[in-house]
Amino acid sequence: MKLFRRFTALMLAVTLSLTTFAAAARDWAAVEVADKAGATVKGIVYAGDEPLRGVAVSDGAEIVFTDAEGRYWLPTDKRSGSVFITIPSGYEVSADGVFPRFWAALEAPAKEVERHDFALTKVDNDRHVMLAVTDIHLSNQNSDIEQFCTRFIPDVRAVAESFGDTPVYSLNMGDSAWDGYWYTNRYSLKDFRRTMNIVGYPAQMFCAMGNHDNDGATIHSDSVDWAASAPYRRIIGPRYYSFNIGKVHYVVLDNLIYVNSPKKNSKDGIAGKRDYVRRVDSLQLDWLRRDLATVEDKSAPVVVAMHAATYRYNKFNDKVTAGLSDPAYSAELKACFDGFEEVHYVSGHIHKNLLARVDDRLIEHNIGAVCGSWWRTGANHFQMLGPDAGPNGYAIFTIDGKRMQWTYRSIEDGDKQFRAYDMNEVARYYTASEDVAEFLAHYPERHDFREEAGGNRVFINVWCWEPAWKIRVTENGRELPVRREQTEDPLYVISYDIPQSVWKGKYPVDYGKRGKQHTLFTVDASGPATTLEIEVTDSFGKVYRETMVRPKAFGPQMK
Repeated sequence: MKLFRRFTALMLAVTLSLTTFAAAARDWAAVEVADKAGATVKGIVYAGDEPLRGVAVSDGAEIVFTDAEGRYWLPTDKRSGSVFITIPSGYEVSADGVFPRFWAALEAPAKEVERHDFALTKVDNDRHVMLAVTDIHLSNQNSDIEQFCTRFIPDVRAVAESFGDTPVYSLNMGDSAWDGYWYTNRYSLKDFRRTMNIVGYPAQMFCAMGNHDNDGATIHSDSVDWAASAPYRRIIGPRYYSFNIGKVHYVVLDNLIYVNSPKKNSKDGIAGKRDYVRRVDSLQLDWLRRDLATVEDKSAPVVVAMHAATYRYNKFNDKVTAGLSDPAYSAELKACFDGFEEVHYVSGHIHKNLLARVDDRLIEHNIGAVCGSWWRTGANHFQMLGPDAGPNGYAIFTIDGKRMQWTYRSIEDGDKQFRAYDMNEVARYYTASEDVAEFLAHYPERHDFREEAGGNRVFINVWCWEPAWKIRVTENGRELPVRREQTEDPLYVISYDIPQSVWKGKYPVDYGKRGKQHTLFTVDASGPATTLEIEVTDSFGKVYRETMVRPKAFGPQMK
């Protein structure tokens, strides 16, 4: 009996303690924030029971900071339609599914004061992982949603889980849906958001806007860029913003000005040509300069996510050139980062991997697409390939303090970084294929790999190659000279070009001029049946190997 009384008393004490704790939790909504002259948006930023001081709050034009009580007052005309915070280092926000709640829509009339509070959670994220995905292009065709759910999602979840307790986040560089099919295929940004929130994506996703994330039904005008972005701003969030994770300052920009020039035929619900100018507009640049002025440690990395590449290599000669519509547009953005020691642009748009070392402090990471070639090769039950014949995939950035490394991951083949072709076998396939003969009859200017018969050449496509990488090939212990060759990738021809032309009985004119890759390397073997040892070393010294037993069969399912 005494034991029962003691147990009852103990449980009562625990219950009272928990009740007292719950009662003590601060009700921030009940904390008054007085109005202040000129401010039409106000609120509190807090973590648990603690107010957070010095957090930046912005509408995309003005930037203010929270006081010692976590309070802020923002003077704004509300034209941007939203208010957002710059998440401070060592904190996270909650999420609506996978979309982080760092922003709030402004819904009251322009002169009416409205309140928006932001709740944060303290976390140790000096070490973290950033999954960089781009060009998902879901549009309810080419079995895209099925491939996304059954191939991409299981892989990215397994990758996130492999990092254990290390926090994992995600950047999305845009073209999440496909504006040309919003109305005909009934799949728009609203559907993308719903899809992302039910498929089990493993990380909070910070999104950038792509050209295909605009509403193509918006009629061309002087304000079409702003008007066409309205669904994105309502469904996904602000076009530009910043946040901190660990030592890294992240910035998200919209570097495409939508034009949507008028067109004659609008049967598909699209009002214009969906064209655009690649540039960061002046409003963003003004905000960016103020945002960067708040970053105290100029030696820490700054990562800038945007859709289109600002710089790129001029393909075969490896000369860095501007990627925006005018070199001056690239230069004006770059000038904003003067004084920073390490800047990384992360972009997509072209569906290819192309890393460009602009100078000793700026690197452009142009990343291959999750959708590859718009999900089309996978829809034919072939390998998932992008226009560079590299695999559909995404980049993984691992950050430890100020140290950053990166790698590209294939959705189907993990960390595989190259593919080797036995050109004797390619020639055999080309010679036997009626589809190839039909294709070359329509496009005689394309490379005829039937001519490779008996040449004993080997092609190696290193899709993430950049000048810091090394390629070594040996045959019976003898090192073979490796040459770079600007030519076509034969696997892409049979996996994409032929199904899109010969199989459909349609022959687009531009197929005659396309196809040259700058990531192909060749070696001459001594015979048709020798074994080659291939080693590819990336910029961090990691070595990828293949023992190539020849003859090596060529076909759509080859590895």
